[in-house]
Amino acid sequence: MRTLAALAAAVGLAAIAGPAAACLPPPPPNWDAWLGDPSVDIFLGRVESVETLPPVEEGSVIITPGVAHVRSVETIQGQPASDTARATGALGVAYRTIPAPAPLCLNYLSFKPGDLVVVVRGSVFGRTVNDPPALVAYFEKHQ
Repeated sequence: MRTLAALAAAVGLAAIAGPAAACLPPPPPNWDAWLGDPSVDIFLGRVESVETLPPVEEGSVIITPGVAHVRSVETIQGQPASDTARATGALGVAYRTIPAPAPLCLNYLSFKPGDLVVVVRGSVFGRTVNDPPALVAYFEKHQ
């Protein structure tokens, strides 16, 4: 239920902030600071499943939220307190009105079962072309 409330709040904020502010991408992972810092727990995980949650209605917009469930494959650094993590986001969006209202920017859940991800302090990051070599080796080892 907390997931639905958080997603609904994010949608409301995105609608209020407007497209320019709401569509800014999140900052990139701070790999330089995290890797090599023993106080930062990092593990490589695999997405076990993606759960579709009940739709959330926000005005004329219907959002289908989802949760990706991740299980640790290998500890990269530190001693993670948990061997699981969750990533949330929108799986789909539908509009009740045509034409659609102003563009809506959301955090879309792009992970699929079987995907390898890196979990840092509970935040889930997918593989990118800019991953540092230390992480690439873990991805290649477990593909």
